[in-house]
Order: sequence, then C-alpha cells, then structure tokens
Amino acid sequence: MTWKEVHLSVGPGFRRPSLAASGLRLSASSSSVTTTTHYDTEDLRLASWQCTLRRGPRSRWVVSVESRDVETFRGDDEPPEAAVAFVAAYRRGRPLRPLVTLRTAQRVLTMEGDDLVTVRIDDERTETVGRPSGPPLRRLTVAAPRAARKQAATVVRLLRDAGAHADDALPAALRVVALRAPSPELPIPSVNQKSSVDETIRGALAASVTRLVRHDGPVRMGTDPEAVHQARVATRRLRSDLRTFAPLLEQHWVASLRAALAELADDLGSVRDADVLLGGLSHDAEGVVDRRAADRVLATLRASREADRARLIEVMDSDAYVALLDRLVQAATDPHVSAPRSDRASAVLPRLVHRAWRRLRRRVDALPAEPSDDQLHQVRIDAKRARYAAEAVAPAVGPSAERFAQAMADLQTHLGDLHDAVVATQWLSDHAGSDDAASAAIGPMIELRKQRAAALRATWSDVWDGSSRKSLRRWMR
Repeated sequence: MTWKEVHLSVGPGFRRPSLAASGLRLSASSSSVTTTTHYDTEDLRLASWQCTLRRGPRSRWVVSVESRDVETFRGDDEPPEAAVAFVAAYRRGRPLRPLVTLRTAQRVLTMEGDDLVTVRIDDERTETVGRPSGPPLRRLTVAAPRAARKQAATVVRLLRDAGAHADDALPAALRVVALRAPSPELPIPSVNQKSSVDETIRGALAASVTRLVRHDGPVRMGTDPEAVHQARVATRRLRSDLRTFAPLLEQHWVASLRAALAELADDLGSVRDADVLLGGLSHDAEGVVDRRAADRVLATLRASREADRARLIEVMDSDAYVALLDRLVQAATDPHVSAPRSDRASAVLPRLVHRAWRRLRRRVDALPAEPSDDQLHQVRIDAKRARYAAEAVAPAVGPSAERFAQAMADLQTHLGDLHDAVVATQWLSDHAGSDDAASAAIGPMIELRKQRAAALRATWSDVWDGSSRKSLRRWMR
C-alpha cells in the first residue's frame, strides 16, 4: 500500500540537498520529457471545477478531476467527441479551446534502504510552450509504501529544510492559467452548529449539485451503474432539500426548480431501477437449471434498460438540461431565502425536519392491520424524505440529527428491499410469456422473490418500532 504522497513546490534556485541522513541511498534514476496541450472554455469553467482536459503523446486525451486521471480517450488534433461530452457538465454549452501547451521534464529518483524499503522522489519542471511565461514551475513529489513512512518523512524534512514548501498538487496547467488555485465556481460552505440558515441551505444544495456535476461524465460513459445511482441520489436530494427548506424560501422559485428537476429524476430513476432489477435477477438466475432460458427473459430487461438509457442521454444532451445545470449552480450559490439569512440554523431548522417526521407518522398511523405493498412503499418514500431532511440539517444540528437520519435510513432500506422484491416478482410474472422453458426457468426465481417479500413484510413493523423511538426525536423540539 502506498504511503500518502507529499507534494512540495520549490523555487528556481533550489538545490536538492544530500539525503544521506534519511538512511537511504540512490538506487535508480530515470528521466522523461512530455508535451501536453490543455483545453478549457474562455471563462475557465473546467479549471474552476479542478478539471483538466489535455492532449498528450500518441494522441492520448486525458480528463483529470481534482488531480486524478479519471478517463482516457483516443483522438487526433481536436478533442474527441466522447471527451467533450464527458466534461459537458463543467463547460455547460461553452466551446473548448486550446488553453496552453506545457513541456514537463520529469526525473524519478528511487531511494533504497538496507531493510528493502523504497522511497520515490519525482522532480518535475514544467514550462509553457509558444508564449511568454515566468520561470518554470518545479514540484517535488515524495511517495513510499507504508513500511517506509519514517524514511519518507525524513526525506520531506530534509527537502523542506533546503527551501521546499508545501504544495496543493494543483495541476500545472491551472497554475499557469490563474497563477493561483482558481476560485471554485461552486464552493461548498463549511457548516457547523454555529452556522446560519443561509450557510446551511447553501451547503446542502451545493453538495448535491456538485455530486450531480461530478457524475455527469461517468453517466454518459455508461460503464458504471454506480454513476447513475449517484446522479439520481443528487437529484432526489435536491428535490427533497428544496421541499424541506421551502418554508424559508421563495415559494415560486422552489416550485419552478423542483418541477425542472422532476424529468431528470424520472429518467435517471428508470435506468437505475432497471440496473437494480437486472442485478438482482441476474444473481437469482445463477441458481436456475436452464440458465439459457432465464437469460432469454433477462435479455428483454436489458433491451428495455438500453432504451431508457438512450432517452436519458437524449435529455442530458438537450439545451434544457444545460439550462437546468446553470440554474442549479446559481441556486446553490444564492438560494432565494425569504427568512432571515443570519438566524442560527440549529434554532430554526429542527422544526422543518419535524414536519417531515409528522407526515411519516400520520402515514403509518393510517395503515390498516395488513397494509398493502403500495401502502408500505409510500411509507418508504416518507421515511426517505425524513432521512434526507435530517441529513440536510445534521451539520448544523449535530449527532442527534445524524442518529435520527440513520434510523430513517434503516426503515427506508428495509422497505426498499421489500419494494425491490415485489417489483421483481411482478416483472418476472409479466414476462414469463408463452416460452415454456423460460416460464419453467423463472418459476423458482419468482418463488424466491415472494419468500423474500413475505419475510420483509412480516418484520417491517419491528424496524418501525426501533426507528420511531421518542429518544431519537428530542432535538426537534
């Protein structure tokens, strides 16, 4: 396992000191030179999200987010369409242009000790190509396995004593552009129990908008179902938080923004629901005797999922989606708060969570002795809203809100598993068709799901009893 890397900046007159005091000796050295061209919008949208798109050697295009390479593409002189799409949420309709070309000379030193530990020192010098610039940027990176952390710490101390200083590892291209760390387009406020209503609302909204923007590219790539899940959670939390904070916000503004989010939430939900159903049924199918027959049924689900995904990408490629992202960034930056913005959140927000709790409590109290699956699904929805409400205010309220949110999450998970089992049973029954082999193959799968649903239905009230304890709600008063 790699020890946490330490990045250091050094000035033009820096001379590497002797590292003998570290107990290490030089065992290998290698050098390389690379030239990269970085692209961004005119107003540096990518940079403001700590995102870079660069063209390197051998027509290799790389997207990095927060100093980590996340996706690689192949292309010629212009950015590949797939790369342009991957950064769509950052640029939001603005064209990309060549920003700067950099030449980086890198020397890698490998230091070894008698106990076989190794410490690597990367020495990078980066300069701009084709335009006037200041002195080359120079950065040292010290990395080592955990077994060598003491020696690495000594190396870092020796380098600092010689004039190196802490570095935030910001990509060189961003430094050249801004001469400093670019201001984030959407900063997330640090919220604590002294924070104001305004700070808490901005913190909740900004966290979800950032989650949506960060997962936009992976959703478009279509290779990771978790990206769809995270984007869906972001949209659901945004709608939930707007609903929770509605008494403190301008009503027309809240209604308009929640309505604009609804279509995106539905389209993400269709793909996510198909992913969950497909994952569960594929697992169940492993125990089926006639696997080919079961696969023929699941192929229908896969085709439906691909159609849902195509509709989702069409929505994400639309001007309306770009406009929605712009609205969300603006909303999280300056929410339309109608209440006093400076009031302490911990004194104002608990009653908003209590509203969500009362809605859930009334829903459960109105249930018959044997509630239907649809009725329990509505309980799940209200439990999720209460959970999201508590999580939105938890940074300002403290651990008591976190404990309540966890209790609601337990109830939501239990009823969510029940809903998944019911949906899977219904889907299998609807798609058994006239294929006798397929019907015979999925019969055991249907029975398995029915058994799961029955067990979850029989025990949901026990989970409710644990989640609805009065001790979990004293902070709401």
